Amino acid sequence: MKLYPRQLARLYVIGIFLGVVAGTLCPAGSRKIPLGQPVPSFSVMDLTGQVFTYTPGRNRALMVAFFSREQTFSAKAQKDLGDILGQLGSQARDLDLIVSTNDPNAFQDLIVGEHRFPGHLVMTLDADKKLWGAFNVIAIPTVVICGKDDKVLWSEAGYGYDFSPVIRARLNQALGIAQSVSPESAGVVSTVKNDTLDARIKRLLQAADLMSRRGHIEAAVTEVQKALELDPNAVDVYLKLGELYCKSGRGPEALQALQKVESQNQTQKVQLNLMLGWAHRLAGQLDEAEKVLQSVISMDAESARAFFELGRVYEQKGQKNQALEAYRQALKLVFDAPH
Repeated sequence: MKLYPRQLARLYVIGIFLGVVAGTLCPAGSRKIPLGQPVPSFSVMDLTGQVFTYTPGRNRALMVAFFSREQTFSAKAQKDLGDILGQLGSQARDLDLIVSTNDPNAFQDLIVGEHRFPGHLVMTLDADKKLWGAFNVIAIPTVVICGKDDKVLWSEAGYGYDFSPVIRARLNQALGIAQSVSPESAGVVSTVKNDTLDARIKRLLQAADLMSRRGHIEAAVTEVQKALELDPNAVDVYLKLGELYCKSGRGPEALQALQKVESQNQTQKVQLNLMLGWAHRLAGQLDEAEKVLQSVISMDAESARAFFELGRVYEQKGQKNQALEAYRQALKLVFDAPH
């Protein structure tokens, strides 16, 4: 099928944004907003139609958080952040919190809950993505923290085991709250005297996650293999190993690892088939990849990642119209999900 210039242009534009779709499985890039940079001016409309305009010189800390309802890691980051704010209590009164999300019910517990957020909370759908552009957002979730001096103090793109301690430490720093742990060392794994099998596996997976986020895939694979030696039947460990192999383009090895998984519930089945679709595509088994990914969509029609992978399968098969439609659906689920 001949692909006309306009279709090529549209496919190119879609491709630019696919990094957002793949944010949960791909490490964030290096284009985060520079630390120490003055906070860019911006205005956002909240869910009630009121406009919040950021102006410097208010002697207030600022946190801007970007979440998406569909992403597992985004949901985890949102829960962690809610817990942190709840723990801060009245100490957060000098904090302006801007939350860009496609879920208007996010953080409602902070508004009407037992420990009402004492700072200024602005929920926005940011439909035109101007806030994204102002803060150079390249992955979901992203949290940007700014100090009372109106400069960017910290930017965290993606989600890992160290998300909660790092965000808490940087918030303390921004608000001027004394803390026993320095912000620079907040992400270091604390050694806890817990030698249970589950605890040891968890620590190995945490180390693998950290190495993967830093781009050290082979070192991450080594840690996961150590976890498998401890429990050769651990489903989550095999899924992590398959993900790492896929990230490094090793489809056949990913298939070999994933074929040992017996999913125990619907969630694991969706995760397994999503990984299998990715691995089959990398191995050049496009028909099998399409079949597996279609099964994911039948189980979870809001899986943006499944549509994204399906689009890549169609693109490799030369089915450009189907690829464009799958990419459009992936983007729709990320940016235009029902509220």
